Amino acid sequence: MAQKIRLVLVDDDALIRQTLAMLLGLEQDLEVVAVGTHGGEAAALMRDEKPDVMLLDMRMEPEDGISALKKMTEEERSKVLVLSTFDEDRYVIPAINLGAAGYILKNAKPEEIIRTIRQVASGQNVLGPEAMGKIRRSLQKQQERQDEQDWLM
Repeated sequence: MAQKIRLVLVDDDALIRQTLAMLLGLEQDLEVVAVGTHGGEAAALMRDEKPDVMLLDMRMEPEDGISALKKMTEEERSKVLVLSTFDEDRYVIPAINLGAAGYILKNAKPEEIIRTIRQVASGQNVLGPEAMGKIRRSLQKQQERQDEQDWLM
């Protein structure tokens, strides 16, 4: 049997952590090796456990996912899949700018989450449709501002 994809889950919601751990544990090629409850634990778990993929929530107390990403090295961030309830620009854009390998919403179908985990583990960058839409709109706004500046000059 091929080596399992080692996962770390960091989410402040106990029900989400337990449900994800149970769901992912049903897959032959996935193994949850550690869980964390807030962003302050994420960087240490990444270094200690050396997972293939970390599933990281964005909105947590006392420390959020963005703060956690800032504490990780570039290589560590490349293994982070953001799994969030929120598709707001203030979460999506910074997470991608900081080097998260993927961003998917928690309301995605389980098979989509599992497929995305496998893609991130294989080195791919993956954005759910909502995150892709946010990035596309942000880029369009930047282009419009640039076009306006060019026109004024």
